Amino acid sequence: MYTDPVVQATLSSTTGFRWSEIEPAGVLDPRSRQVMNEAGEFGLGDGFTVPLATLEEERGGLTFAGRQLDISPGQRGMLTLLASYVVGQTLLIDNGPSERRMGLTPRERESLQWVAEGKTDWEIGELMGISRHGVDFHLRSARVKLGCVSRTQAVAEGFRRGLII
Repeated sequence: MYTDPVVQATLSSTTGFRWSEIEPAGVLDPRSRQVMNEAGEFGLGDGFTVPLATLEEERGGLTFAGRQLDISPGQRGMLTLLASYVVGQTLLIDNGPSERRMGLTPRERESLQWVAEGKTDWEIGELMGISRHGVDFHLRSARVKLGCVSRTQAVAEGFRRGLII
């Protein structure tokens, strides 16, 4: 179990909360109280945390904290909206490039298709009318776009995404 009471509350809450709403200081166990005291020593005496969950049920949260926070109910709603937006955009940045990289050029797709059929770079080059180095270039580019490290992994990912048959 987590010692940090903010983390514990984040994992069990569905709405934003002030740190002061977690538990009265006298109820916290000594280790949890120590975490909160150390946060205060670093200038984080008060905070508002927004629990969030992804579609895959991964849990996390975004905290706004400082020495002292004076947050109205309307501001709580605005911070909740802001937290959702920031985390959503972060997930897009994190996952977005792989989605955008998914589109292969016709030559990358053709090279990958020939690899799936067991052809060597030399054979693929002959079939496509390009050099082995050109084939290597197209396959390397396809691996990067698919987020793969090997030819085998790129072929498997190509099949999975329906890019090759």
